[in-house]
Amino acid sequence: VRSRSRRVMDSAKRGSARALLASSDCGSAESQPARHSALRPRCCSPKDLVKKEVHLQHRLGVVRGVVYLPPDACDRSCPAVVQNLGSYSALQAIQGEAPLFATRGYAYLLAWNEGSKEEVADRVFERWAADADAILEWLGQQPWCDGRVVTHGSSLMGSTSFALVQAAQGDVASCDAQPRRPTVCAAVPALSFSRVHPTVFLGGHGLAAELVLRFLWLAERGARDGELRGLSYAGAMLGFFGLEEMPGLRAATLERPSFDADVRLWGRPNALWRGGTLAREPSDGFWEGGRDVLCDLGHLGKRCPPLLLVTGWWDIFLQQALDDFAAATFARGEAGSVKLVVYAGGHFEVSLSRGRDLALSALAWYDKHLGMTNRAGAEVKEGGGRRSPVCVQLYGGRAGDMIDLQAWPPPGGTVRALYLNPVAGAGGGAARLGTLRAAPPTTEEACALRYVYDPRTPTPYAGGGWLNFRKDGPRPQRRIERRRDVLVFTSEAFPENADLVGVVRATLHMRCSAPECDVLARLCVVRAPRGLGLLSPDCLSALGGGTSLNLCEAIERVDFKENRVAGVGTGPRAAPLDDRPRRVDLRLGGIGCRVHAGDRVRLQVCSAAHPRAMRHPLQAPGEDWLGEGSLGSPATLELVSDAEHPSCVQLPVLDVELARWTSVGRLGRGDVLETEGGGLRTWVRDSIDRRSTGYSGAERGSGGLSA
Repeated sequence: VRSRSRRVMDSAKRGSARALLASSDCGSAESQPARHSALRPRCCSPKDLVKKEVHLQHRLGVVRGVVYLPPDACDRSCPAVVQNLGSYSALQAIQGEAPLFATRGYAYLLAWNEGSKEEVADRVFERWAADADAILEWLGQQPWCDGRVVTHGSSLMGSTSFALVQAAQGDVASCDAQPRRPTVCAAVPALSFSRVHPTVFLGGHGLAAELVLRFLWLAERGARDGELRGLSYAGAMLGFFGLEEMPGLRAATLERPSFDADVRLWGRPNALWRGGTLAREPSDGFWEGGRDVLCDLGHLGKRCPPLLLVTGWWDIFLQQALDDFAAATFARGEAGSVKLVVYAGGHFEVSLSRGRDLALSALAWYDKHLGMTNRAGAEVKEGGGRRSPVCVQLYGGRAGDMIDLQAWPPPGGTVRALYLNPVAGAGGGAARLGTLRAAPPTTEEACALRYVYDPRTPTPYAGGGWLNFRKDGPRPQRRIERRRDVLVFTSEAFPENADLVGVVRATLHMRCSAPECDVLARLCVVRAPRGLGLLSPDCLSALGGGTSLNLCEAIERVDFKENRVAGVGTGPRAAPLDDRPRRVDLRLGGIGCRVHAGDRVRLQVCSAAHPRAMRHPLQAPGEDWLGEGSLGSPATLELVSDAEHPSCVQLPVLDVELARWTSVGRLGRGDVLETEGGGLRTWVRDSIDRRSTGYSGAERGSGGLSA
């Protein structure tokens, strides 16, 4: 009561809040209102908000921004929502989220950095950390900020949110956080990453050339305020978003040395591209100082704020989001403070189609963890309105249907292995086709299919694009599967619906004429033809009818030197094989797909997905694979699958109905679980205490399973 009375008196002395907010301050430190107010102020109209410009200077450059404040910000301190656009300064006009938060009692700060290309494009990742420091220091000096900060954003803005979380901790190693520095109390990073190196270098098995060059092009030209205008801007955006191949990118990545791709694409050497392609190990000094680790979740411990992580099954950073979820869950060590939501879409699809949902989910997440009461009158749901730690959407499931899981990967599923087998009597163009069957091949059914990889015409890709709008998410694969440098294995039609939820793995036994080469495996779902699709000529082809759509994939750089016979040549017609094929274990990644009755699954095997992954040049021994030098001769690769070397793909099959049941808690004798019918089993996996309990005497009741 005394605090409130003091604020009223101070407000009367200072005059109207709007007049004072238009000046440079909201009062002296002595008159600053008490922090951490438990109640949200009355909702106001967007026209009542006070807008102020922000200009900050730090050691690496300038941060500009705009802050929206509730009209009573001088009478009542409030938490601050921070979004940092980073190098995407051209997006500063997008301030549509400000009313959503500022009318509900939050201050809303939208920031971006400015400077020369050397200050911004050459130091993108370093700037994120430095900007976060400057923003938090400035917020700590504002009397309207109650010391609580929340942050969210998609793509780059999600990564700057991670940088803000790290900056708020001060020196974590010495547990020395600055006393006046605000605390990040909650964060919602969507479609983003906490580390740079694992995505750039594909987990140590290549270089994500298209992603890096497209991202840096935006920092150099496309999203740089004032760089492109008029028709030149429209043409550049059409080339970036409207075409499958960004003009000049494929040619820039095929020429050698690869270090000069930046000059070929935008006419200037970029320090990040040059330094990163030379320093390829995360331990290299180049990756220190914020270039790799934006937020070390594993070392934050209890200081890790509540996180709501959002991604998509085809997102660039899906694996990073799954890793961040595991690290944050371990750090927090408590239920309900870390949540993962996975939508059925790619990077652009989720960002564009779920933009409003993400903002509302962020608002609900902040309200929950800051104790704010929603008085907006609108329904605000946190992460799709689910309370489980993991909430996923199945591709091919019912529209809007989300599934609750207690962990990732989900417990209680089964692994279904499909073995690579030959096609009986296949010849000619069908010599590179095979089948996927539940039984491994016998000695008489040994499978040995070959293809030739030529670095001059590397295998392209279709679907699952990384920062490629036209190839975002699942895309038809017929054009890729017709190529002679791709092996294709297809299963029989599924007799009933099956939900594939979890991590897909593949084991391949390969031989190669080159000492080193890439091996890529891609899992697809082939939707059964329906309607007029039954009349398509594709139904009569060797691949059969239906639409093949990419689900997940992985590429690995394989050393074949130990498996080669001395003196064997490396040409396409040479006999590259001995009797010791190399085992290649691939982790294709997370998946959430409903395979309908009549659908099939398909596995592609090849050696490139250029330019998503920079092609292997098959360079001469001793030469740098990204440096100068000529391309090597084409390599012949052979995939072996027999009784001794069974190549297979392992599919995670989840009984979604049983997965939903685990949310009720521990199951005990006499419990009855209501079901939606179908797919009942006589066992239940109890993921709460991570133990399996068999119910061999389960009885089907009226609409339920009685244990």
